[in-house]
Amino acid sequence: MNAINHFKNPETDQWPLYSSPLPTVIILAFYSTFALYLGPKMMKNRKPLNLLWVIRVYNVFQISHNLFLLITGVTTKNYFGVLFSFGCKQLSPSESADFAKAVDYAFWQYYINKVLDLLDTIFFVLRKKQSHVTFLHVYHHISMVILTFGVGKYFAGVEPQFTGLINIIIHIFMYSYYTISSFGSLFTFHLKYKKFLTKLQIIQFLLVLVHSMMAHYLSCGFNLIVVKFFIFEAAMNLVLFMNFYRKTYGSNRIMPVTMCTPLQLKDVMNGSELKTDQNDKIVDEWPLLGSPAPILTILISYIIFVLYLGPRFMKNRKPFDLRWVIRIFNICNIGHNLYMIIGGFMEPNYTGFLVTFGCLNVSPATRAIFVSSVKRGYWHYFLNKVFDLLDTIFFVLRKKQSHVTFLHVYHHASMVLIMYVIGKYFPGMELAFAGVVNACIHVCMYIYYTIASFGDIFQGHLKFKKYLTVLQICQFLAILINGIVAHYISCGYNLMNVKLIMFESIVNLVLFINFYRKAYGRDRLGKMTKMMICTPLQMREGIVDGKKEKVVDENQNEVKKDDESDSPVIDNWFLFDNPIPIISIAITYVVLMKFVGPKYMANRKPYDLLWVIRIYNLCQIGYNLFMLIRSFFEPGYISNFLSFGCASFTTKQAQMFEYNVFRGHWHYLMNKMLDLLDTAFFVLRKKQSHVTFLHVFHHVSMIIIVWIILKYHPGQAAVIAAFINAVIHVLMYSYYFLSSFGQTFGFVYRLKKYLTIAQIGQFVLVLIYYSLALKFSCGFNMFIVRLIFFEAIANLCLFINFYRKTYGTRGRLDKAQRMMICTPLQHQENRKGSEQILDENQNVKRPDVVDKYFLMGSPLPLIGILIGYVGYVCYFGPRHMRNKKPYELENIIILYNLFQMCYNMYMVYLKQNQVTVLHVYHHVATLAITWALLKYYPGHEPAIVGILNSIVHSVMYLYYTIAAMGPKYRKYLWWKRYITWMQMTQFLIILCYNSIGLYRSCEMNLNVLKAIMVHAFINLLMFMNFYYHAYIKPERHHKKEVREINRNEMQEKKLNSIQLS
Repeated sequence: MNAINHFKNPETDQWPLYSSPLPTVIILAFYSTFALYLGPKMMKNRKPLNLLWVIRVYNVFQISHNLFLLITGVTTKNYFGVLFSFGCKQLSPSESADFAKAVDYAFWQYYINKVLDLLDTIFFVLRKKQSHVTFLHVYHHISMVILTFGVGKYFAGVEPQFTGLINIIIHIFMYSYYTISSFGSLFTFHLKYKKFLTKLQIIQFLLVLVHSMMAHYLSCGFNLIVVKFFIFEAAMNLVLFMNFYRKTYGSNRIMPVTMCTPLQLKDVMNGSELKTDQNDKIVDEWPLLGSPAPILTILISYIIFVLYLGPRFMKNRKPFDLRWVIRIFNICNIGHNLYMIIGGFMEPNYTGFLVTFGCLNVSPATRAIFVSSVKRGYWHYFLNKVFDLLDTIFFVLRKKQSHVTFLHVYHHASMVLIMYVIGKYFPGMELAFAGVVNACIHVCMYIYYTIASFGDIFQGHLKFKKYLTVLQICQFLAILINGIVAHYISCGYNLMNVKLIMFESIVNLVLFINFYRKAYGRDRLGKMTKMMICTPLQMREGIVDGKKEKVVDENQNEVKKDDESDSPVIDNWFLFDNPIPIISIAITYVVLMKFVGPKYMANRKPYDLLWVIRIYNLCQIGYNLFMLIRSFFEPGYISNFLSFGCASFTTKQAQMFEYNVFRGHWHYLMNKMLDLLDTAFFVLRKKQSHVTFLHVFHHVSMIIIVWIILKYHPGQAAVIAAFINAVIHVLMYSYYFLSSFGQTFGFVYRLKKYLTIAQIGQFVLVLIYYSLALKFSCGFNMFIVRLIFFEAIANLCLFINFYRKTYGTRGRLDKAQRMMICTPLQHQENRKGSEQILDENQNVKRPDVVDKYFLMGSPLPLIGILIGYVGYVCYFGPRHMRNKKPYELENIIILYNLFQMCYNMYMVYLKQNQVTVLHVYHHVATLAITWALLKYYPGHEPAIVGILNSIVHSVMYLYYTIAAMGPKYRKYLWWKRYITWMQMTQFLIILCYNSIGLYRSCEMNLNVLKAIMVHAFINLLMFMNFYYHAYIKPERHHKKEVREINRNEMQEKKLNSIQLS
């Protein structure tokens, strides 16, 4: 029984305020009347009441109540399993009944808490702080009471659990702040955190919005009306709180550059900021732009009517005949959109600003006229979006409720909301391109609707219906590309607007592509394509035309559910219910270690964590030894390892061995999670230089790969890799533990480099073992073998590169660099003028000329040749030539070898600095993966990869062609860095596309999708690392140097002025 199949609990009718909606309506009516009318009138001629201790008691009670709700929730059995699985966790009937009762009680407690929150406003009124009783404040409190009563009373389920959890945590922080601030000057440290409370509330609505969108597609049995209502409510509160934050903490006297309109920004840069206060007052007088209340009322009424009141009103009525009304509406829309297009292009300087991304230089007077035109254009476009809401009204009144989809309602409501916010508060040229393109699409669209309204008369002209959706998809792609370009080359664009437009384009793009696939994907597909247009649950169960069939992959193997592992036991283990927790952990780790942590420690002293680290190292040693000993003494482990999985077992022994392997994998994942603390210790001790790309990539990739293997492909294939890694970690943490005692165990320092050698050795052993396993294994999952093989190659290259930089590059450094890394004895030798560099054993370093020899600059080419050689001669070559005659290739081989020799010598001798790990890895891995997919998994899964990669390579080689034409064409090569951006974008798109494919694809090989995602993720990280070191780091260094020069000049001027005075 599903956990969210909720039944009516008669006990709830006996709970206070829960018997009927009448008490809640009375409370809210009294609250609104008192807070907005009676209260201010009563307090008009009275002094403010002294409620200090009442408020303190109230705040403490709120903290306690929210803590009680939090603890009760997280300690409820199956709470996290049901929450993070989006209701897909299967419970027994008794567990489901108990969970439903716990949900009912939690909803009632949460409802009572929201009713008590109304006292906030009462206290404001009685203390004569009426300025605090804003529209945001009253709307938020009333909507929360209505929401918690309605959902808790009539639609209680798992849908709001995440929202409630986040909201309770925020309220604990909030009322703690209020309690401390009530003591006045006794505690002043808290005041600097006031604005962060609003930030926390904004973040909570963002989290709720993202969670609800995911739940809309991934949930099992969620009430989608409730989910959509939460999406709308979160979006509404998000806009209101962001507006409050902007007004409270982003006022004009401290307005940051990012909050200025583009035109104001350019004037600030030119030293002549344009005063637009009077113009803003004019905007406030325009219809619907005075305050957010009318537009919020319109949107709420629109959603309630089209989703609830309208269908109920039309239930027993005939459809209205609105043909002429709709024709007139369509013609008006065509005319209005044409007016906006023509008016825009007829406006002086419009095209100039549009094409130059706001970089057109005009006079202040011309700019003032243009500002008024832009705001007037926003108002017209906003009104057009409001009138578009009539589309849905017509659907409801004509009883075509099937047309009122989530896409339809979300698109119309979000467009109105976005246009109001941008047009009212952030008008600028950011939306010019999107507005023009959208107006053109709407002209085509309403022309089609007008023709279609005449029925059979023009039926022959309606063949292009599907192309309207294609045009809409193209518009979102064009807007997205324009937004990406504008983000980097615009002049004074408000980047918040640009990012909002990009986000909205991505959401609409995904929704419209999904709609196109469902609506038009049937024409060219037969019975198999019906799997593509069914619901996710039908697709998983294989329901086609009402008949349940087995879904098969290309190898005719039954496909299991995407959210289930091969073993039902594993699904009940910690972190294995669904992939969301592990993905969240990985993302949080990267964000904290690379961004938040360093920023937090910037102005703090390093923490003294000596004993914490010692205890941590001992725990790691003990944990790894526990896994090693348990594995080593496991019956059949050694024989199975040496026979590549070919050892024979009885059925009972095989089942026991399999279970022990699963359990060992889980322990290994927990160990990898514990490894993440390594990086946290580096950050807290301000050793950020240790947090390298290798370090972060290694830790993140290990937890993700181990999780994937255990969740979806559990088996014995990965056992040997884990065993070797555990041995290395015992040695490694033993070294760390001894080195923490300083000179007491000074001998261990000379062993440091051998740890890296041991790690390199482990990857070589893993490669050798799995190369043999490809040919000799019995029952190993070949996908896992290849995945581990690929991961070992990536780590081998990275660790060899690290070793080369850390221990093997001193001979090629200049004198200044030598002084930075040499020993004290070497410092003395350098001071004496000696150019002979000595290592720790006083041996003379080899000369630099050796590094210039062919294949001697780096070990990477040699290792790549050896790996390719072993793989081909031991496995791929014999398999390929098994049924073929020997080829006669003497002359071809000679010519090929001569060509390769010349080419590689040229690259090594002249362009060695370009043969990076990224370059070698990208080419080798792409070639290997393409070959493997074509050979063993032919299908359409990599199609999107090929298309995107071809587009990027077309642009890339166009750049190379222009660059090869000589210096006179260098002025056209300013867009070099954007090639790297295109490459990163392609990997992001591939990741997003394949992530969707994991849940929404039909007949796709999920193993191939996952392999492509891993490859894209690694390439994305490596290209981001390259972009950072190639462009961002030099720019920061240059800016730092400029600031130092300016600071020195200022100091010199001050000294000169002092001396003169």
